[in-house]
Amino acid sequence: GSIIVHNGTTNVRLAVGSDNDILMADSSDAEGIVWTPRASLCEAFDSAGNTSITGTAATLPLGSSGIVDSIYSVASDQVTINDDGVFSIEFYVAYEITNTSGGVRGSAGGFVEVNTGGGFSEVSNSRSYTYHRETAGEMGTGKTVWITASSGDIVRIRMQRWTGTTNIDTIANQSYIRVQKLR
Repeated sequence: GSIIVHNGTTNVRLAVGSDNDILMADSSDAEGIVWTPRASLCEAFDSAGNTSITGTAATLPLGSSGIVDSIYSVASDQVTINDDGVFSIEFYVAYEITNTSGGVRGSAGGFVEVNTGGGFSEVSNSRSYTYHRETAGEMGTGKTVWITASSGDIVRIRMQRWTGTTNIDTIANQSYIRVQKLR
């Protein structure tokens, strides 16, 4: 299971990597190529919907999971990252205006929070906004941010009505979080 690579001077043996590793060029390595873990993915969804979005931040419920690779776990509406690295966190909150008497304008959105061991705090530049009228019906908002995480860090999506008085509920099977290890 070894491969032969040329390091610029001579041919050298590169031992086989771990299961699911991929080869990646790395100019800082003596051989110029290294085994590295493949990208990993976690996706979880709000399967129930009907969670009210109000003027107080609420956590997006994660009732079902799609792909959950081994470095993640999903529980209590949160994703625990069980590895060190740089991660992409993508979220989308789909919602509908439930009181459609018309005329009231407002804004709503979501943001990412991370708990590195000292409680949850908002991830900088993670807020996503959308403007709506009561008559708008279904809409949504989302964003992607990158974070550097350590094993044991926990992420979650929060959602909130920023302005206005409209009644807003999430839509089943359309809101989600996706976490992917980039490196």
